[in-house]
Amino acid sequence: MSVQRSQDGYSTDSSVNVAGFFQAANHMQTRADGSALSYGIEGTAQGAPFRIDVAFTDAGAELTLTQGGGTQNIAIPSETPLYVADNNFLEGFQIMADQVMATGQQQVFAVLVPQVAAVATVGVDAPKTGTVEYHGATVEAAQLDVAYAVAGQTLAMQVFLDD
Repeated sequence: MSVQRSQDGYSTDSSVNVAGFFQAANHMQTRADGSALSYGIEGTAQGAPFRIDVAFTDAGAELTLTQGGGTQNIAIPSETPLYVADNNFLEGFQIMADQVMATGQQQVFAVLVPQVAAVATVGVDAPKTGTVEYHGATVEAAQLDVAYAVAGQTLAMQVFLDD
């Protein structure tokens, strides 16, 4: 995973390879606040090629899905800027964590989950001090409590960040 920050926003690139089952690479470009401008992922799932391209506008997201020789276009309306929470990559969560750490305040993000073409919410509490066990030592880190809600289900997570 590569996350590059600038005054204009973030640029990310990632790849994953689960031998014989799934391989993919993605790229995202964001605004300065971390909300998405463009997102793309392509690869293969069980040998079948796929591609998802997303353009973000003031009205929401425009997805182009290509798989099995067919292409489908889907419009996802949103009145607020959208972030990305891809099922296979972590950089969307990294960007949201950066935004919360910069303000020190709780934030709730509207996010697009590209694989299911759905809008979800990610709520991140204000940072607090936490500890995590790492290689037999207790390490102090910033703890973010996260609630990821999609399709009527909520996943509670804790994210620990250090320098």
